[in-house]
Amino acid sequence: YNIGIDYDVRDKRVRTWYGGEVVSSAKEYGYGDRIRIKTDVTYNYNETNYPVYTAYAHLADRNYLNGSEVKVGDQVRAGQDIGTQGNTGHSFGTHVDLQLWIEVNGRKINVSPNALESQIKSSHP
Repeated sequence: YNIGIDYDVRDKRVRTWYGGEVVSSAKEYGYGDRIRIKTDVTYNYNETNYPVYTAYAHLADRNYLNGSEVKVGDQVRAGQDIGTQGNTGHSFGTHVDLQLWIEVNGRKINVSPNALESQIKSSHP
């Protein structure tokens, strides 16, 4: 059971899809080394905008390209290097597991990157 998107990075460096604030940078059971970010983008659900969260899992390390550790509270920009692709946790081979979601009344609702990009493009003609 996998609700994220698995992908492989040619140079093994993981970069953020969207900018925002790091809300977790730790080992998380089956996800292994995982970074969660509350992004600067929102998703409109039932006529309400909610912040989008992203998570990058199975990382070999949670370090910026300069070697310093990614920490809670760090601000990151879209495309910023945040770690090395790995196979930590319950992983079958080296890759990144990306998950996007919103939180509505304490409930996590997964968001398709295609749906999110469609909303972003339609709000910026």
